[in-house]
Amino acid sequence: MMKRISTARPFVQVVERAPRPNPLCAFIQEDMHTLVVVSSAWRWNLTGLTCCGALLAVYATLASVRPSRTLAWFLAGDLFLATVVCSPLDLLARQYLFTAEALEQMLVGLVAAHLLVLGTPEKAVRRLRLDRLHLSYYLVTS
Repeated sequence: MMKRISTARPFVQVVERAPRPNPLCAFIQEDMHTLVVVSSAWRWNLTGLTCCGALLAVYATLASVRPSRTLAWFLAGDLFLATVVCSPLDLLARQYLFTAEALEQMLVGLVAAHLLVLGTPEKAVRRLRLDRLHLSYYLVTS
C-alpha cells in the first residue's frame, strides 16, 4: 500500500533578523534621498577653481571687462568649466567610472572650449597676433 504523505508543516518559529548593513552604503543614512546624496557629493576642487580664476584674470588683462556678448560667452564657459570640475561627475570620474571620466573630458573639450572660444574678444585675438593664421575670426567662432 502507498503511504500518504502529510502536507501539514510542523510549527516553526520565524525569527526576524535585523538586516545587515551594506558596507558600501555605510555613510548613507536612512532618511537620505537621492537629491541629498547627490548634493553632498559636490566638492570644492581648489585646483580647478584656481584655473577658472586664472582664466578670468587673463581675460581681464587682454580685454576690457565691460558688459558685452563676448563677456557673457566667456563667463558661461568659465562657469560651466567650474561646474563640471566641482560636480559629482568629477568625483565619479576620479574614483569610480571610466565612463564618467570620458563624459567629463567630452564636456570640457567640446562644450567648455566652444564657449570659451566664443567668448574670446576680437581685440585679444589681434593683440596676441592670432590673426596670422589667415582664418577669419567669424569663421572660427561660428
